[in-house]
Amino acid sequence: MVDQMDGEVWTALVRGATAALANDAPDALKAGYSKLKALVLRRVNGESASEAAINELEKDPETWRAPVQKAIASKNMGADQDIVDAARELLELLNDLPGGDQYNVTIGTAYGVNNGPDGHVVNNFDTDPTRKPDGG
Repeated sequence: MVDQMDGEVWTALVRGATAALANDAPDALKAGYSKLKALVLRRVNGESASEAAINELEKDPETWRAPVQKAIASKNMGADQDIVDAARELLELLNDLPGGDQYNVTIGTAYGVNNGPDGHVVNNFDTDPTRKPDGG
């Protein structure tokens, strides 16, 4: 299980990898990602499987998700203040990008879903969609 701080490190690492490798990524973003990645790699120094997973994350985040999350959790990186600070700095940089603080969610069939800071959902789970709320 990934705790909240480990999850924050993971989120910054994967979002940073995706954004920093774009050709038009700002230098500050690239530097922020490089800093976080270096700190994470330092924590797994000598563990070749973890080092490989972190390095491969840039190429295929879904494939390397579990191994990187395991490395983050096993080293309790969410408790390392330098790593947490670097992750938060990187997330701030990412959120400052156009659309960076927005959600990108794909949902198939779902009921009762709410997404976004101002979302509003009314759920009416009834077998007869023509029935009025007063029972009529």
